Amino acid sequence: MGRITRFSILLCTMLYFCSAWCMAHEATDFDSLLNACKAELYHNPSASANKAEAIIRHYALSDGKNDILAEAKLLLADAQKLIGNYDSSISNLYDALDDCNDDNQKLKGRIYLEMGFVYSRLFDFKKALSYCNQATAILKAKGDSIILADCYNTLGIVYCNAEEYVEAEHYFKLALSMNRKFGNETAIAANLNNLSLYKGDLQEKIKYINEAIAINTKLSKLWSLGENYNNKGRQYFFAGKHKEALDTLEIAKKYAEQVGSKELLCDNYEYYSMVYSALKNYQKAYEYQKKREALSNELQSAEKLRVIEESIMQKRLEKKAHEDMIREQAYRIERLRHRSTILICAIIILLIATALVISIQKRKKNHLIMHKQYLLEQSQRELAELKIQQQQNELLSVTEQRDLSKHDVTTLSVFINSRNELLEKIRDKIKEGMNMDERNLKQHLKKVNLFIRQSQDIVKTNSTISGKISENNTEFIDNLKKLHPDLTQGEVNLAAMLRINLSTKDIAQLTDTLPKTINMNRYRLRKALNLSKEIDLVDYLKNI
Repeated sequence: MGRITRFSILLCTMLYFCSAWCMAHEATDFDSLLNACKAELYHNPSASANKAEAIIRHYALSDGKNDILAEAKLLLADAQKLIGNYDSSISNLYDALDDCNDDNQKLKGRIYLEMGFVYSRLFDFKKALSYCNQATAILKAKGDSIILADCYNTLGIVYCNAEEYVEAEHYFKLALSMNRKFGNETAIAANLNNLSLYKGDLQEKIKYINEAIAINTKLSKLWSLGENYNNKGRQYFFAGKHKEALDTLEIAKKYAEQVGSKELLCDNYEYYSMVYSALKNYQKAYEYQKKREALSNELQSAEKLRVIEESIMQKRLEKKAHEDMIREQAYRIERLRHRSTILICAIIILLIATALVISIQKRKKNHLIMHKQYLLEQSQRELAELKIQQQQNELLSVTEQRDLSKHDVTTLSVFINSRNELLEKIRDKIKEGMNMDERNLKQHLKKVNLFIRQSQDIVKTNSTISGKISENNTEFIDNLKKLHPDLTQGEVNLAAMLRINLSTKDIAQLTDTLPKTINMNRYRLRKALNLSKEIDLVDYLKNI
């Protein structure tokens, strides 16, 4: 009983550690996938979104809060924002907030920060500032300066969208200073780009944007390059350099179309319309303005956002109602369990009392038959001892047979090794004579010949070893001949060698024949034994 208990404990421990290892390995895999999403975000937002959705599908049915699921939804929202799907972005950000563990303040701060950015793009500056300030407060408390720099950058974007450019520039430069200190190239490029969002000194703005383009080109961030060229074209427009503006905007449009970003295309169409209007090409200006309005309505539909927010609130109410229902069910189940426990205890007591009465009655009957059982057990014990003795005798016979087979294999192995060593020595002596002159070569060949003659006795052991194998497998050979009386002596000898697990190469060396010949003999033996393709030859021989 003690051995079983120890084995159970050991098995449970192994299962626990295996489960822990699998969970850690799975977490590591999804951490790698999350890092791949982040790396591809500004290069190909659509591909990044697909990877994030794969993680979300994996964890979709998980119970409770899950930070990996929240992280994936945050990345998906970020990718959708870059593509221009603000409604889906907001929806996923609210879902991410619900999935985030309460003690993971850093992740919660990042979600608030992203919500502030998206609301600023939808011109709801009150909500945008509210979420940005919540994020800033959390990240200041956590002391995370890197993400705090992102907060300042986002605050700058909010003020820029609200056309408060002095405040915007203050926060952009504060974020740029911090990111240069950290050496965060991606964030530096974003800050430089944002400093070029509004009108100012052309030379300074072009310097900012060219540095951002250089960084994003090195990092292969296609979305960011599209935004950079959009802003560069806009700065050329402000300076009245319309040809340079059109050339730059054409580059921006190619990047926007490549990554499929509606947001970049919307800005691009607006800047094209501004440039063509300045050039008094009003037809072109009108065409781009129509494109821009159609795309802008799709991106910034207040009605769509209201529906999304209502849907989010409805989901939260449903979730709260579901949790209340679960608590009510748990309370009812607990009451039912309590009543059931009392009833079960009463039934158990009744059953115990009944069992005691029956046990007393049976004890009298049992006492009468105990003596007969004792005699029967003695007889069975004697019979069992006889069977055990018989099994031991059979086991001893099998053990002796196995030891003989092992001895045969060992002897054969020693013979093959000695023969291989002999051949190796002869080959070395021949190689030695290849470099001798004719006079020394003759004397050397005599020595080689003498060495070969002295070693010929080793080869004579072939028949001895083969005979021993047959001698040690007499019972097997007799059984084989009874089952297959038409077998030749050579086929019987081959069967004996195969039965002790000798390889084709070993048998070939032992019988001084080619492996190809042994394979042919094996085929003939199978045919003589009348074996089908499904039956293994060696297994069949071992079972005889």
